[in-house]
Amino acid sequence: MELYAAVRSKIEYLEPFVISECINDWKAMGWTHQQLAEIVKPTESNGSLRIRLGPKEHLRGKIIFENESKMAYISSLEQFFKWFSGEATMMANDQRIIDRGNHWGYFDYNYVFDIMNPENIADIDWRHLGLDADPVDSTIWIGTPGAHTPCHYDSYGYNVHAQLSGSKRWILFEPNENMKPIRVPYEESTVFRLVILPVKFSFLFSSY
Repeated sequence: MELYAAVRSKIEYLEPFVISECINDWKAMGWTHQQLAEIVKPTESNGSLRIRLGPKEHLRGKIIFENESKMAYISSLEQFFKWFSGEATMMANDQRIIDRGNHWGYFDYNYVFDIMNPENIADIDWRHLGLDADPVDSTIWIGTPGAHTPCHYDSYGYNVHAQLSGSKRWILFEPNENMKPIRVPYEESTVFRLVILPVKFSFLFSSY
């Protein structure tokens, strides 16, 4: 109960915080890459999984937004994992082979209800944090080293992230920082800022 109260208190004041070892009982913590490749299925709408691709080398003054990224469309996460380990190739939508040595790949912002069966979604349990959040509304993000999202802030409520494997680096700004939007038209929920901040991702879940 003390953990629940602490989480609610932090969320109420929109204060960033990290809690360690609080989801060890999640069944999802036992997922391996091999299991994920079986659990995650292509969406019914397009029959494929989308991987966003970008260069590891950052050019000064250049921000690569998601609509400017190269994309690869694959039938299974197994191909993504094999590309990362050097066992398979990855072809982008411009028909070019992507070199994993100087590119990152990002399976980002995928709602679990689109790509997982209900019995697998049940392996995610936000009640461990005292949150009344339905796991079906969670999103999954899997990235190779260097994968990142451009600097932004979300204009709705709060985000809760569960790191299942690997690591992620966050760069936060003070509340009084001038975070003027850069893209027009402005997105309703995510507001991007003209700041270049490479952030490494691995494997996490998010709930809103």
